[in-house]
Amino acid sequence: MQEFGDKYRKIRNTLRYLLSNLYDLPTGLAASTASVSPDSLDGWILNQLDTLITEVTAAYDTYQLHRAFRLLHDFCSVQISSVYGNAMKDRLYCEAANSPLRRQSQTVMYKLALTLTKLLAPMIVFTADEAWCHLPHKPMEEADLGSVHVTLLPEHSGQLIADTTLADWELLLMKLRESALGQLDELKKTVGLNKASEAEVIYHLPADLLGRFKIWGVDLEDAVGAGNAVLVEAAEASVKIVDARNIHQACARCWKRRPGVNPTTQLCQRCTAAVPAGLLQQP
Repeated sequence: MQEFGDKYRKIRNTLRYLLSNLYDLPTGLAASTASVSPDSLDGWILNQLDTLITEVTAAYDTYQLHRAFRLLHDFCSVQISSVYGNAMKDRLYCEAANSPLRRQSQTVMYKLALTLTKLLAPMIVFTADEAWCHLPHKPMEEADLGSVHVTLLPEHSGQLIADTTLADWELLLMKLRESALGQLDELKKTVGLNKASEAEVIYHLPADLLGRFKIWGVDLEDAVGAGNAVLVEAAEASVKIVDARNIHQACARCWKRRPGVNPTTQLCQRCTAAVPAGLLQQP
C-alpha cells in the first residue's frame, strides 16, 4: 500500500508541476505543437508521449490496468521528472517571459498535462477531474465540458520521426547524458562542484554528427544541466564534463557559468536581454 501511495504522489506531483507552469501561457499558443522541431528536447518528449498514448490505450483495450498504471507512473518519473522537467527548469524561470524557447516549452507542457489527465482518468478518477478543472485553455470542442470523464482518450499525433533523429535521441539522451551525469557526480565528490550549472559539457562528435547536433542549441547544455556546451570534432562520440569555475564567470541571475558574462552587470547575454533595461546595474 505504501508503494502505491508513493507512485500516486509522483503522478499527482507531476500534474501539479505541469499545471503550475501554465499560469501565463497565452490562449493562442496552447492549441498546437505542430511547429516543434524533432531535433529538440521538446520534440523528444512529444514522441515519447505518442508512444505512451499508443501503449496505454492498448493496455486499456485489453483490460491490463496494472500495465497502464505502470506506464503512466514510469513516464511521470523518468521521461518528465528525470529528463524533461530537469532540463526545462532554466528556460522556464530565466528566459524572458515571451521568449520563443520558454513559450514552446509551456506549449509542450500543456500538451503533456492535457494528455496525462485524460489517460489517468479511468484510474485516479478524482485527481484527474481536479486537474481538468485547473487546466487552462481547454480544446475548443471540449471547453464547455465540466468533467474529464466525458472527454475522449487522446490519439497519436501521427508524426513520423526520421531514423537519424531517433539515433540522435538515443545517443544524446541515453549514452552521452548518462556518461555526463556520472562525471558530474564524480566532480562533486572530488573537487566540490556544487551545481551542474558550474560545469561545462564538451561533446566530442564525428563530423557527420556535428551539424545535426548543432541544431539542438541550448538543449545540449540543458540536457545535463550544465552552464555551457561545446561541440568538438572527434573520431568517436563521447562527452567530457569540465569544472568551469576557473574558466567562466557565473551569471548573477541564472548562475550558469558561460562565456560572455558582462563584468559590469554580471549578467550573461540571455539574462541581459530578459531583464528590463531600467533594472540593469549602471557602471
